[in-house]
Order: sequence, then structure tokens, then C-alpha cells
Amino acid sequence: AASWLYTAKKIGSGPVVFSADSQMSSYKLLGLTTAFSKKLKPILKGEQNIGLMLPTSGAGININFALWMLGKTNSNLNFTNPPDVIEICATRADIKTILSSRLFFDKLKLKGNDFYTLQNKFRILFMEDIAASVPKWKFIYYILRGMVMPTKYLEFMDCKKVNLSDVAMIMFGSG
Repeated sequence: AASWLYTAKKIGSGPVVFSADSQMSSYKLLGLTTAFSKKLKPILKGEQNIGLMLPTSGAGININFALWMLGKTNSNLNFTNPPDVIEICATRADIKTILSSRLFFDKLKLKGNDFYTLQNKFRILFMEDIAASVPKWKFIYYILRGMVMPTKYLEFMDCKKVNLSDVAMIMFGSG
């Protein structure tokens, strides 16, 4: 997370996330990431491995970085698998909490995969609920803070120190 922080500060207001309908500056990504990491820190206390079921998007990038700032081990669970396979993977990875989006779960349910059933075994946190619980001024504060504060300060205040030998991500292949 610290190396990403240095890169984000170096890029500054330049765009770093592009999608079909928008782009996000490095400062905005840094601010959103910091706000989410601060919000998730007490919620995920005591857990190391966190499951993610989000589409490839700015939100997915944001949450991956937020978890790395907390020193967590991310596992991007392959939502093209059925819920029973996701359950096996998450159990094997010792995941207790899965972060996703209610809108995303609803879209997947329409395609025949009801991932809401995972709530029977795992704590599912929906990003819409987390985002709604963070006041807009906090997002703005963290964006401005990221713009003006020195990188070393941000690293000290916002990034858990990890070792290079720590696991950053758990991945499950499809083959």
C-alpha cells in the first residue's frame, strides 16, 4: 500500500482510473481509499483474509487499496462461479467477511446465481451501506489531506506496516 501511496502522490491530479462513463484522479482515489479504510478498520478488526465480490471497476480498485492500507489479505472471489464454489473457496481461505455490492448481487441473481445465500455462512458487507455511512465531508477531507500532506505522514497515519513476505492476495484459479 505504501508504494501505491507514493505513486498516487506523484501522479497527483492526473487520471488513474478510467471507465466507460468516468475517470478518477489519483487524489480522488487516494481520498476515497483512505475514507473507506478508516471506516472498515474497526469493522474488520481481528480478521486478516477478506473476500471481495465486485466487478472490475473504480469501486473494486478502491476497496482493494483500502484493504491493503489496513494490511489485509484480499481475495477477489470469482463471481462467475456458482455460490457453492465461492463458499468452498472462501472457507478454504479462512474468510469470514465478503465485501460486495447489493446492486451487483441483484444483477447476478437475475442471471441465476443467488449469492445472497452466502449470508448463511459469511458476513456480507455491501459497499453502498458503507459509503452511505461516511459523510461527504470526510471524503472531501481525505482528498484535500492527500493533496497537501507529505507522503511520509500519510504512510505513517494511514498504512499498516507489513513485511514483503506477508501475503497480499489469495487467488483461486479456474483450471
